[in-house]
Amino acid sequence: MLTVLTRTSNRPNFFRRCRQSVLEQTSRAYHIVSLDDPRDTYAHGDVLVKVCRDTTVGARPENAYFNVMRRRVPPSFPYVMFLDDDDQFASPEAVATICRYLTTNRLVLWRVGFGNEHTIPEDNYWGGPPQPGHISGIGFAFNVQHWHDWKPEHFGDYHVVRHLYQHLSPVWLPSVLTRIQISQGMGQRDDRVY
Repeated sequence: MLTVLTRTSNRPNFFRRCRQSVLEQTSRAYHIVSLDDPRDTYAHGDVLVKVCRDTTVGARPENAYFNVMRRRVPPSFPYVMFLDDDDQFASPEAVATICRYLTTNRLVLWRVGFGNEHTIPEDNYWGGPPQPGHISGIGFAFNVQHWHDWKPEHFGDYHVVRHLYQHLSPVWLPSVLTRIQISQGMGQRDDRVY
């Protein structure tokens, strides 16, 4: 039912924890598509997730690589969500919770945790139209048939979810279902050391 789109870029430890949070889900109604950023030189060396390379995506693409990944969404898993290598599911029930609310014309949104410090959207942005800086690319799911190209621009996740919000029926889930593995850097962090 749900395709989890993950990009990784030379951060095998973050990617391992991200992937593990997917594999720990109580629901098996998911499919994983991972894209290995062309700047990346490491090999993952496992068979659980096929990581494909695509050299059409340039350096620092501001999440435009999701457009490449869209072509790899299987028809049997038509709903999509994003989970970068430095993100993870907040609980083993996250996929089951999201899937309960997915329908063709529905946008499902939830809170995203940033370390132990805060979540977005904050209460004053909750339930209303998405706002730049107060919505996260890992905080929504939708049917791939409603895909609006992710432009290579700052706040690309906001532009995508704003378009979806205007064309679909939004459903807000109050739980933190995804989180950033560490709270600083906004995608520019070094790989986690275990």
